[in-house]
Amino acid sequence: MSISIQDLKKVVETSEYQELIKQLSQEYHIDIYNKMELQLYNIISERCKLSNLSIDEIYQFFLENQTLVCLYINEKFGKPEEEKDVTYLGFPQTIFLTSAMEILLIEQNNLLDYLKKQRVEAPTKCAKEDIASYQRALATSKNEPVPEAFQKKPMKKKVISSVGNKITLGKFIPTDCDDEYQTTATIWEKETEINIIGDYDSKKAISNRLQWIEDNREMILTFALEAEDFLSHFNDWAITEIQKKGKVTLYDNTILTAPITEEELIKSIYIEGISVLLEEGTIESIDINLVTSPDYFGGHTLIIEINNKKKLFFGGMQG
Repeated sequence: MSISIQDLKKVVETSEYQELIKQLSQEYHIDIYNKMELQLYNIISERCKLSNLSIDEIYQFFLENQTLVCLYINEKFGKPEEEKDVTYLGFPQTIFLTSAMEILLIEQNNLLDYLKKQRVEAPTKCAKEDIASYQRALATSKNEPVPEAFQKKPMKKKVISSVGNKITLGKFIPTDCDDEYQTTATIWEKETEINIIGDYDSKKAISNRLQWIEDNREMILTFALEAEDFLSHFNDWAITEIQKKGKVTLYDNTILTAPITEEELIKSIYIEGISVLLEEGTIESIDINLVTSPDYFGGHTLIIEINNKKKLFFGGMQG
């Protein structure tokens, strides 16, 4: 269903809407900024189109559920973190409409499909987080206790320390392709093949980046498994198979008769290979190929990409 920029403006620029969001922003401490640029209208319009909802449906829901929408905004976003050299202006005036839209999609069980259409990174994880925010907001709006499954967990500060293995690179061997080399290193207690793509200035820079991977195993695996909520989906499938057949047969013929634990999954993961891409002699990105034994990944390889600032990205399942 199409929602044009004019459709949005007919709601957002009315005195009724402006007065209402001013009142709600003060009551619920939601910072909004005053000006709506055309480019922002365009972005919001494109997002709304993907929902298959009309602007009338969204606006009416907001009017009828003002408290729920505001509580959802606070649950979802909390207090924005201040970043150095960044001035925080607040939320756009349409935040109430887009949040009402998300709640409608949650209640219709259509949020995940919507997020996939948006091509957001890790849509399953995002949907799970938004649903939890909605459930907390809903309980609060009804003065009811938040269901245990949706309660906020206290943040635990993870201490990532080296497992003690000092990275030592093997001999760099040229391949048949120009500016490509192969070497090996012991990473996460297994000898791992390293592919170097591009001319390099120093083995030390490559060694240091691999040492970072060695030292941050827990963080990398946590990111990899949370990106698509792998454990939950795997166990849902395993339970269904066990109920039907009494067992699960994995890709490598391993037999399971019960769901697996997070500890079992993490222990099974190792690095099959690493590709290091260099540009002008410096590291541009690294791909980590993760596999498991037993083969919980079903013959596939889970790819984690690391950019030159050590930011992680989910590269999907391949193979």
